[in-house]
Amino acid sequence: MVPTPTKIAVWNAPFTMLAASALRDSPGVDLQLGTSVEAEVLLRAGRVDVALLPTDRILMAGDDFDVLPAVGISTWSNPFARLVLENGLPDAEASPVPELHIRCQPDGALAGLVARIVLKEHYGMIAKVTPPLETDEWGEGGAFDLLASPADASRTSPFSSTSESDSGSLDVGAGPSKRVELDLGQEWYELANYPMVWAAFVMRKGEVEDAHIQLVRDVLVELDENRRTRVLAAGGTEAMQQFELNELRLRMDDLAIASLTELGEYMYFYELKETIDPVAFASLTDNE
Repeated sequence: MVPTPTKIAVWNAPFTMLAASALRDSPGVDLQLGTSVEAEVLLRAGRVDVALLPTDRILMAGDDFDVLPAVGISTWSNPFARLVLENGLPDAEASPVPELHIRCQPDGALAGLVARIVLKEHYGMIAKVTPPLETDEWGEGGAFDLLASPADASRTSPFSSTSESDSGSLDVGAGPSKRVELDLGQEWYELANYPMVWAAFVMRKGEVEDAHIQLVRDVLVELDENRRTRVLAAGGTEAMQQFELNELRLRMDDLAIASLTELGEYMYFYELKETIDPVAFASLTDNE
């Protein structure tokens, strides 16, 4: 018998807020919002039953968690996770190959990883993540935005201008320096052809019960089916409403699973994981 209420810790991010709101309003749920580190600590300490965590943390700690099936947080694009290059994209054909330093927000490790992958695999840039930004260094930036600058700021790098194509992707060409903002969700989709999976629900390994799976699944499936009503009733900004209605995905379907698998493979090749392992999804014991 699962105790009531079920305690759930949610990574506090703009793209998890719709799910968090639905869970908070669900009978039998005791919801706690916090940073990804806080949510993970609560889960490991046994102070919550379920946690919604960033996927990089889940993949790196695969032996510790079981991923709940059917639902998760993914996006086709993500205006809340941008890579900002004040001087534009360096020329990938330059010699030596330009190196960038990426500075992320304190809770932006996953966005930093996606930025590294996208810059290397899509644009031929080498990038390293440096210590997180202090809040006052970023100003008006979003919680998961990143700043990129040349590794050697004293050296003049051959930067390229960029222009928006009709598809929304960025074309790189010769020309004067220009500020560039990359939507990391869209960039991942263009690289992998899958939506980017930002977060998933997990429990401690071996402690999953059917009632936990059913509770989380039922809340998010109902949210997905009544999404428009809930989003409009929340009264968010037009930009947030458009994101939650058109870009945010709540199902852990075949596309999301394939994307999560590909992220794990990149993490192995980037030496963040020692092995390539399948994602450990829990399942209902009654095969419902």
